[in-house]
Amino acid sequence: MATLNDSTFREGQSTTRPPFFDGNDYAYWKNIMRIYLQALDYEIWEVVYDGPFMPTFKDEVGDDIPKPSSQWSELEKRKMSLNSKAMNALFCALDKKEFHRVSSCESAQEIWNKLEVVYEGTNQVKESKISRYTRQYELFQMEQNENVYSMYTRFTDIVNTLGALGKTFSNSEKVKKIIRSLPKEWRPKRTAIEEAKDLNTLPLDDLIGSFISYEEDLAAEKGHEEKKKSIALKASKYESDGESEPDDEELAMLARRFRKFFKKTGERRNFRNFKNYREKKEAITCYECKKPGHIRSECPLINKLKKKAMVATWDDSEEESNDEEGSQEVSNLALMAIGGDDDLNEGLKKKKNKWYLDSGCSRHMTGNYSWFSSFTKIENGGDVSFGDNSKGKILGIGNVGKVSSTLIENVCLVENLKHNLISISQLCDKGYKVIFDKLSCVIENSCDGKTLFVRNRCGNVYIIDIECASTLDKCFSALYDDCWLWHRRLGHASMDLISKISKDDLVKGLPKIGFQKDKICEACQFGKQIKTSFKNKNHISTSKPLEILHIDLFGPSRYASLNGKYYAFVIVDDYSRYTWVLFLANKDDALDAFKVLCKKLQNEKGHGIVCIRSDHGGEFKNHAFESFCNNLGIEHQFSSPRTPQQNGVVERKNRSIQEMARTMLNENALPKYFWAEAVNTACYVLNRVLIRPNLNKTLYELWKDRKPNIGYFKVFGCKCFVLNTKDNLGKFDPKSDVGIFLGYSNSSKAYRVYNKRTLVVEESMHVTFDESNPSSTKKVVVDDDAGEEEQEEEASNDNQ
Repeated sequence: MATLNDSTFREGQSTTRPPFFDGNDYAYWKNIMRIYLQALDYEIWEVVYDGPFMPTFKDEVGDDIPKPSSQWSELEKRKMSLNSKAMNALFCALDKKEFHRVSSCESAQEIWNKLEVVYEGTNQVKESKISRYTRQYELFQMEQNENVYSMYTRFTDIVNTLGALGKTFSNSEKVKKIIRSLPKEWRPKRTAIEEAKDLNTLPLDDLIGSFISYEEDLAAEKGHEEKKKSIALKASKYESDGESEPDDEELAMLARRFRKFFKKTGERRNFRNFKNYREKKEAITCYECKKPGHIRSECPLINKLKKKAMVATWDDSEEESNDEEGSQEVSNLALMAIGGDDDLNEGLKKKKNKWYLDSGCSRHMTGNYSWFSSFTKIENGGDVSFGDNSKGKILGIGNVGKVSSTLIENVCLVENLKHNLISISQLCDKGYKVIFDKLSCVIENSCDGKTLFVRNRCGNVYIIDIECASTLDKCFSALYDDCWLWHRRLGHASMDLISKISKDDLVKGLPKIGFQKDKICEACQFGKQIKTSFKNKNHISTSKPLEILHIDLFGPSRYASLNGKYYAFVIVDDYSRYTWVLFLANKDDALDAFKVLCKKLQNEKGHGIVCIRSDHGGEFKNHAFESFCNNLGIEHQFSSPRTPQQNGVVERKNRSIQEMARTMLNENALPKYFWAEAVNTACYVLNRVLIRPNLNKTLYELWKDRKPNIGYFKVFGCKCFVLNTKDNLGKFDPKSDVGIFLGYSNSSKAYRVYNKRTLVVEESMHVTFDESNPSSTKKVVVDDDAGEEEQEEEASNDNQ
C-alpha cells in the first residue's frame, strides 16, 4: 500500500466549502471568510457589511413602512435572499459551540458583528490589543540564526493582526521596519539598499525577494568555504593496483597556503637570526605611510583601502561576484569591467562610438561632451563611483543623438569617464523589457511585445553602435510620450476617452499603448478648467441651535413693499435650519436689525451665539459689524470671494423662499408690492413643513421642541371677509369688509389681511376665507407703478 512521504504536497482548502471556525485564530478566519463571501457574490458581502435589504413603501404621511411579502417584486425577492445566503454560509462555517452563540441572530451583519465583539472585544479591548501588538511591532528584530522566510512570517502575523484590529501600516513603513530589524551581519546589504533604492516606493515583496536571494548566496558561499577548509594534510600509500594520486590543483593550493602561512609568520626565516632580523626590520621605513617598522606591502593603510575596494568593485571572477552581490546597490554606479580580450580592446581603440549595455550602471552616462544634442549644466550633481573606487563628478545632463531625432534621453556627463554606458535599469523604467542570453541582447516594447532591436554579444559585453542605429530613433526616449502626442492629435480629448477607444478597439490606427494622465496639459487648463464641485454633507456639523448662524441679504426689489422696504435679510440656524426674515429699507440697516434679533434669540435659548457665516458683502464686512461680534465673543466666518457655494445653506434657503413667494403671487396675480408679505408667509410655512435631513424632524420641532400645528393654514392671496370691529356701524351697514389674505402674524395669534376698503393691512382672528379655485375667474393686474389697485373681472360672455 502506497504511503505519503514528507515531500508530498498537502491538499488545500476547498473552494466550495467555507473555511471552518472552531474558536481559534479568529483573525485568520475573518480574512479567509471575507474573501470567500466576496468570491461567492460581492453583493453577499455587501449584505454582511452594510446590513440586509428591506422592501418598503411610503404611507400617506410620507414615512417608510415595510412592504408585505406578497407585494415584493422579483428584484426585491432576490435582494432579500442575499441575506439568507450569507447567513447560510456563516452558519456552515461554524462549529456547534459557535453556532449556538449566534443562532439567535436574524441577519448576517448581526452574526458578523457579534463574532467581532466576542473575539476582538469592544473598542476598549481593541485599543488594548492594538497597544500590545504595536509594542511587538516596534520591538521586532530578526533573531539569531533565523532565516528571512521565518522572520517575514513572524512580521506578517503581527501586521495582519493589527490590520484586523483596524491599525494599518503603509508599504514604506513596513519596508523601513524590516530593514531596521536586520542584524549587524546584514549591514552591507542594508546600507546598499538604503543608498540605491527609494524606500518610499520600494515594494515589500521585492525587498524580501532580494533578501532571500542574498541569503541563499551567502549559504552557498559558506558551504563552498567550508569545503575548502576541510582539505587536510595526510600521507597515503598508493597501491600499484591503479589508485590515483591526489589532484595537482589541490596540491598546488596547499602549497600556496603553506607559503602564505610561513610568509606571514616568518617561519621560513632562520630562527637563529630572528633577533638580527627584528633589529633590521625596525630600521625599515614604509614608502606609503612614512612610518618605520614595516614595508609597503605590509602597510595597514594599503590593506584598509583594499578592503574598501572590495565593496565597490567587481570582476569576471564568479567567487568575487557572489561576494559582492549584496553590496553593489549603491547610488550612481559605473561598474564597467573590461579586460582579457585583445580583439575587443583593439576594436575599442578603433571605434569610440560604442555604448555598453550595463546592468550595474544606475544612469545613462558618458564622458564625451560632443555626443550631446542638448545639454543642461548642473552645479552640484553629485559623484559617480567607478570600479577602482575612484569617483567622477557629474557635470550635467542632456540628450545624446541627432538634433532632429533624439536617440538617448537623460544622459549624464561624467568627468574622467572613458566609456559610454547605457543603464539597463533606466531602460526598464522607460517601459522596455531587456532580455540577455548567451549570444545576444534583445530589447522589447513591454506593452505590445514588439522587438525593437537585437544586438550580438562582443566578447564578454553587449555593445551598441549608435552611428549604425539609424532605425532606432526615439528608441530610448520615454515610451509613454506618444500618448500625449495622440492627446494633441485628437483635439485634446480626455485620456479616459482615448484609453477606452484604444481598449475596446473602436477605431483603426490608434496604437495600443497606455494612455494615462501623468502630467498637466496647459492647453487643457486654459480651455477646460472648471470650478471645484461642492458636495453635500452627509452629517450634521453642529449639535445644538445658535452654534452657527448663516446670514445673507437679497435685493433690492424693483418694487417697494407696503412699508417701503426693498431688501430681505435672511438668517438661518445651522442645526435646526429654522429661518428668520427681516425687511430693510437700506443695506446699512442690517446691523441694527441683527442686534435686535440676536438679543431675542439668546434670551429664548439661554445661551449665546457662537459663530456667524456670511459672504464678503459690505453690509457684513465693516468695522461696526466686527466690533459688535467682538464685544459678544461671536466668531465671524466668511465664504471665499465669488464662491457662494461655501455659504450654500442660506443661499439655497433664499432660493426656496423666493420661488415659493413668486408662485403665491402669480397664482392670484397679486400686485408686486405684496412681495414682502409673500416672502414672510413663505418663510413661515417652510419653517413648519421642511424636514431636516438626517434628523427626520421639521425645522419648527427642532427649534421649539414640539410638533407644529398647520390646521389653520389658508391659501395665500385668497378672497376673505374680515369683521369690522373698529367703526361705529349703523343698523344696516355691512358688518365685514372684503380683503386679501396676506399671511400670519409673528407676534399674535391672528391673520394678516389687506382691507380693500381702508387700503391697510390689519391683523384679526375674525376672518372668513373663500378658498375656491381662482381658475374660474380672469384676473387682470394693472400697472403697479402707477399705484392702481388690482381689478378683477368675471370671465363671462356678457363682458365681451
